[in-house]
Amino acid sequence: MQMSKQFIIKLAATGLFLLLALPGFSQLSNTLYFMKGVPQVYQVNPAFQPGCKFFIGLPGLSPLQLRVQEKPLTMSDVIYYNSTAGQLITFLNPLGNPQAFLDALGDKNFINADIGIPLASIGFGSPSKGQFVGFDITQRVSVNFNYPRDLMKVPILGLDSAMNFDFNGFGLNALVYTELAMNISQKLGDMVTVGWRGKILLGQANLSTSKFDVTLATGETAWPVHSNIVMNATLPFLDIQYDQDGMIDFNKMDVIPDINKNIPNLIFNPKNIGLAMDLGVDIRPMEWLQVSASVVDFGSIKWKDKVNNLENKADYQFNGVEFKLGGSDPIQPLIDSLSESFKFSATQEAYRTWLPTKVFLGASFYVHPKISFGVLSRTEFYQKNLRQQFTFSANLYPIRMISTTFSYSLIEGNYKNIGLGLSLKVLPFNFYIITDTGPSLYFWPTEGNYVNLRLGMNLSFGCKQKKSAKYDMPLVN
Repeated sequence: MQMSKQFIIKLAATGLFLLLALPGFSQLSNTLYFMKGVPQVYQVNPAFQPGCKFFIGLPGLSPLQLRVQEKPLTMSDVIYYNSTAGQLITFLNPLGNPQAFLDALGDKNFINADIGIPLASIGFGSPSKGQFVGFDITQRVSVNFNYPRDLMKVPILGLDSAMNFDFNGFGLNALVYTELAMNISQKLGDMVTVGWRGKILLGQANLSTSKFDVTLATGETAWPVHSNIVMNATLPFLDIQYDQDGMIDFNKMDVIPDINKNIPNLIFNPKNIGLAMDLGVDIRPMEWLQVSASVVDFGSIKWKDKVNNLENKADYQFNGVEFKLGGSDPIQPLIDSLSESFKFSATQEAYRTWLPTKVFLGASFYVHPKISFGVLSRTEFYQKNLRQQFTFSANLYPIRMISTTFSYSLIEGNYKNIGLGLSLKVLPFNFYIITDTGPSLYFWPTEGNYVNLRLGMNLSFGCKQKKSAKYDMPLVN
């Protein structure tokens, strides 16, 4: 019954590093919330106005948004310096400490990754009337992966006898969709600006679990397995085959040939459609104080085209497999045995997935027309989980061509997050780069578990600054 421990360790390590190496990705940067000179600032609060009569973003770069977040692991849990070896080693090294790696995990762990690639971004404004309208088309990929500690015990500790594994808490929600958005904001008097951003979502692919109840006990002669898995899949690039019992035949599953010819139809597929919206308000009760709030990504996608509802319910005894010496693939018999046990039935009923909704509450305090300090609360709701972040910023606008922001964030228990934002405008050309965690990689290269980046290039026109009684620069873009 003893599995090849070395093989399982390599397989799990490969999967872990692939997840950690995903280009990563927060579609919304906290540091952006306090930036001036960034036309797409309305994407974190639809009440924020760029202050220009017209802008157009460079496709693919306005803005390109990337993030990866892993909790609770940090890089130092995976790679660290060993004085005996005199070099960096991983926890899988013979001199490493696999138990310390397991101890660093919580009962619930997750890896999140997102990417947003802009296809079009354009805006029209009337600063004198306090009006703004913006349009965006963005291709988005979002992955939320939750896993229990016991999932990593299998490759590290192996499957020796008299062990119990509980894989409850495993979950995956991967979304690929196109977002068509329109933003409208209006200033109401001198103190209040309100904004609304409506979104049409065109879904292309999804894989999501709604239930994952799997336990395993190892014994001398048999391993009892309990399985109750329910998941939904919309995978238009796969040719899914069924056996005579109506179960999915994974051995016959393959990529649809010439799938690249159908990419335009996949990107703008009207059959998997969803709606979402953002709401925002920006209030100036005093000249030195700005308070604001927004709700972002409140909505869902209903999947109807090429859907499969997968279900596996079973209680059985796994009695092992017989390996033949000299065989070309000693692992294949094990894979065949597991595939026979984990059979999935499938139906084709429509289902719905919700976006992770974010709530922002912010305040800025102006000590000088060119200097302000900000505080921001960001709360994200996702599948009954609440994730909290706080950001503090110092914002400097030395000249009209430059806007800078320095931020410090508390991100779900990790307090080593230093951010930076820089926006430059030379004639009509605007370039900006923003990160909540980039400088942290220099100061604490092995202790971070959150990395994001947002950059953009625009052509903007009619961005003259309005003067007020006290300030020679606008307090709100």
